Amino acid sequence: EANLFYVDAGNDKIGINENVPLGKLHVKTNDSSASVNPSADELVLENSSSCGLSILSDTSAEGLICFGDSGANSIGKISYDHTTNRLAFITNSSTALTIDSSGRVLIGTTTEGEAGADDVTIATTGNTGITIRSGTSNNGNIQFADGTSGVDEYRGFITYGHSDNILRFGTDGSERIRIDSSLSIS
Repeated sequence: EANLFYVDAGNDKIGINENVPLGKLHVKTNDSSASVNPSADELVLENSSSCGLSILSDTSAEGLICFGDSGANSIGKISYDHTTNRLAFITNSSTALTIDSSGRVLIGTTTEGEAGADDVTIATTGNTGITIRSGTSNNGNIQFADGTSGVDEYRGFITYGHSDNILRFGTDGSERIRIDSSLSIS
């Protein structure tokens, strides 16, 4: 194409395959009919189908997206470490969440829990917790699966029924204990 590169000098914008750039640098493959957020218009990538950004680095290096301010040039970042194949999310210069090469999610730590533990490890020096939100007529569930397929896959469970306010505990695929809102155990 003859005019692939456009300079909008009056608005300090550059377009690649776009003569009316939506941001400071707008790279367009095809028109998506989408608008740009004015708080995130320094770099605009556009396509009518899938669109992406590739960060390529050596197998012994990191791929990084850094977030900086006047106090620190990478106070927050997203890091992919090719030596360990870990994806880490850093906030306030500390690792907040890591997904390791086995797909385990580590929150507040970069070290896995004990061997054979759940695929999520949460580490903190203070109080910690997990919140499960569901609708007022639905259940909140924690289920323990044995990895097989079929009806009996979830062998153990903890369920809170919002519609009847009953906390249920189950083993071997069956409810064993229930606690209702009057603290009656059955």
